[in-house]
Amino acid sequence: MSISGADSDDVVGGGAELADSIMAVLGPAISALDKQVLLTRHSQTALGARIEEVSTLIASLPSDTPCEVDDVVRKLDDCQRRVDSSSSRLVALVDRLGRLQREIAREKHAHTKDLTAPPPAPPKR
Repeated sequence: MSISGADSDDVVGGGAELADSIMAVLGPAISALDKQVLLTRHSQTALGARIEEVSTLIASLPSDTPCEVDDVVRKLDDCQRRVDSSSSRLVALVDRLGRLQREIAREKHAHTKDLTAPPPAPPKR
């Protein structure tokens, strides 16, 4: 019995019924969130193991072996020069081709203009 003389469960809008209805509403969301937390923990554990594997692999690599990149850099520079040269040649070729096409179009237009023009009038005598 409480001080008011009534049992706490018998109070209007009692705590037990309210708690049960709140848990019924929030229960599925809390369960889903709990599952996501567990999955996150498992994935972080797997990630930690993978990081350890990579760390041991990197540690096992010999650090005193110098990487020979000079030859590769020279080859890349040579390829870059070749690409630049080819690009400039292609640009010049496209410009020249454009000029030729314009000149051909002009000559063709002049030729068709001459063919479609009326013949000159005979001279007056």
